[in-house]
Amino acid sequence: MTLGRPLMLYKFQKIPLPKAVDDEFLNNPVSQPNNHISWVHFYVQSIKLYGILADVVSQVYGVSNCTPGITGNESGFDMVLSIDSTISKLETSTPDHIHWTRRQSLPPHTKVSVVFEQQTSVLHARYLHLRALLYRPIFIRYCQHMCSQESNKDSDPVPDTDFTKVSIAIVRSLSIACVDNSIGLINRLHQYSITSSTGAWWYNVFYARTAGIVVLLAMACATLVDAVGWGNLTSTWSKCQEVLSYLQKFSPTVVPCLRGLKKLHQHVLKFQGRADQHGDTNGGYAASSTTALQGGFMSPEQDVGPDFILMAPEDLFMGSEDFGWPVGSNVALFDEIFNLDSGHITNTSATGGNSA
Repeated sequence: MTLGRPLMLYKFQKIPLPKAVDDEFLNNPVSQPNNHISWVHFYVQSIKLYGILADVVSQVYGVSNCTPGITGNESGFDMVLSIDSTISKLETSTPDHIHWTRRQSLPPHTKVSVVFEQQTSVLHARYLHLRALLYRPIFIRYCQHMCSQESNKDSDPVPDTDFTKVSIAIVRSLSIACVDNSIGLINRLHQYSITSSTGAWWYNVFYARTAGIVVLLAMACATLVDAVGWGNLTSTWSKCQEVLSYLQKFSPTVVPCLRGLKKLHQHVLKFQGRADQHGDTNGGYAASSTTALQGGFMSPEQDVGPDFILMAPEDLFMGSEDFGWPVGSNVALFDEIFNLDSGHITNTSATGGNSA
């Protein structure tokens, strides 16, 4: 998943899940006492969750050029909705002591357990990330479609046969869900990444980057800004930067990751300004972005640093190396945003972005 490579082992053989029994109770007969909550529940839930992740990686991010679920076809929707239902069922079956909402009603001695608090935090982040990955190809296709419609509004419209009125409504809902889960993931990281109730720092970097890209691209899509709220997106982006800034102390590799996201933020603002020239039909979100940039959210120098300001226009473009994406990853979606400096907006097609 992290390296964008195909799965090596996928449903190779059925192995029974381990029983939720702590080591000290592994005797004959194997039994966990009723008054002791097992730490192994987290491990069992993680195995189940990663089984679903394997389905997402193989079915949603397959090697086919026409991956189901990206172009708006019915079979793709069925697959995404089916996996989404499976995630919901697993979330419902999650034990209360490691469930991020239900654990609040547990007795204090259980709720305040350091181990269970960390397990809950990590498991919740994995759920949010899984859902963001599930919806992301559709989200990318929707952003591309809407940005293309916006940029071509003054010219003869080019029909998009991938979407019907019904399918575009479904795609919009799934895209909003992708943004909502990404926002939730960043909020979770912002709350816990500087505490002991967090996972490995390298996964936090990976999660922040994945969710940050979704939030930034949502800023370029007027319908998503209207649905989610500009203030919600900008405050989340600020939290994402704070998380990655904190994580820089663990590894220098975090620096180019944060720099790439900041460059993307600048290109999104440029795209908004270009779209706004066609007429502000988006509730003023493009104007508010300029105000936020100049009036307190952050200045250009704070955002990307003086080295970015001094760069020539032709050096502003990004490739997959700016985000550390695998070589060959499809980044065609960003062409409409990145080609603004050349004086035109390119209408391209994407197959859903880089693999998970």
